[in-house]
Amino acid sequence: PMSCFTEKEGIYVNLEGRPQISNQIKLPLEDVNHSWEFFNKLSKLFNLEGFSSFNDLREKMFLNHDHLGNINEIKSSKINKKKQMNLIKKSVKNWAAIMVVVALGMTSASAADGDPDAKQEVRNVAAVKLLKEHKDMSLVYVKGLVCPSCAIGIRVKLSKLPFVDSTRYKRGIDMDAKTQLLTIALLPMVKANAEEVEKAIIDAGYEPVERYWLEGDKLRTTTFASVKKSK
Repeated sequence: PMSCFTEKEGIYVNLEGRPQISNQIKLPLEDVNHSWEFFNKLSKLFNLEGFSSFNDLREKMFLNHDHLGNINEIKSSKINKKKQMNLIKKSVKNWAAIMVVVALGMTSASAADGDPDAKQEVRNVAAVKLLKEHKDMSLVYVKGLVCPSCAIGIRVKLSKLPFVDSTRYKRGIDMDAKTQLLTIALLPMVKANAEEVEKAIIDAGYEPVERYWLEGDKLRTTTFASVKKSK
């Protein structure tokens, strides 16, 4: 995986030809490469010349495309005004087409993803079923857990906890996006540490709401401390 645009510094050129810098505003998750590192590794696989560092990449970029070094400035173009306008119109049309495709993709994806407002009754039924079918596990309702990719960051954080059995599910973590239920596989005869689970989920950028367990055939829940404090 690569870091997203908010997790790295980058240079972008807008439609008027003005190079602009976007600053990093958050750290990427562990084991996530910066873009230049990812493409550097890819280059080595194809025996292509890579870069020794981020600064080395920048220097070579400015050497071959010197206008990118003129941050927030517009360098005069050799292309006549009419051709410039045609290029801009073409770019706008291309972007419009891309946005339509993205919007359609998001619509179809939302149908496959979970429901962020899943009813508690539905979640409770699913919780009882999971708890009866599986042993040595901890079940948690995580707010915002509505797509398969949501589990990536949580899985990275939770799989490192000492009581998680990483040989089960996918690195010890399974999820149901339709109900926002997170299943944590536990080592035999070992209990989950609620505080550590809560912290790991929060560190991954999500909100742990409550834990579930069965007492006989009755479903029991307890709210996480962070939720109690926010009320």
